[in-house]
Formats: sequence, C-alpha cells, structure tokens
Amino acid sequence: DKPIQVLVVAKVAQPDTQQGCTIGLVLATGNPQANDQARKLADEKAKTFACGKDKRVLIGNPPDFGRVDN
Repeated sequence: DKPIQVLVVAKVAQPDTQQGCTIGLVLATGNPQANDQARKLADEKAKTFACGKDKRVLIGNPPDFGRVDN
C-alpha cells in the first residue's frame, strides 16, 4: 500500500459553541491543486459551516478513515 495524503479543512471550536469539526477532506496524493482547493473550501465554507448539522465536503476520493462524520 502506498501512502495517501489528505488535507483536512477544519473549523476550530468557537467560544460561543465550544464545538469544532471537519469541514472537508481534500485528496492531496496526485492532486497538484489540493492546496488551492483546500484554501477555497475554507474561504467559502468555514465561516457559516454548522458543526453537527452540515455535512463535510469530500474533494477527490479520500479514503474512508472509519470515522463518524460530523
């Protein structure tokens, strides 16, 4: 198995909500645009993303890490 790199775009816990979560996962392996895609995702979604309500975004085909979604 070859290593796979995935960028995580996360929302850090805020004082009023005490909750942080994963906004999205961007497959970086073989994707020269991964950093730009992750930055764009953060810029467009982070401010209004509702942890526990909104579904995280997957860009590319990142592997299932066996973790529960937000």
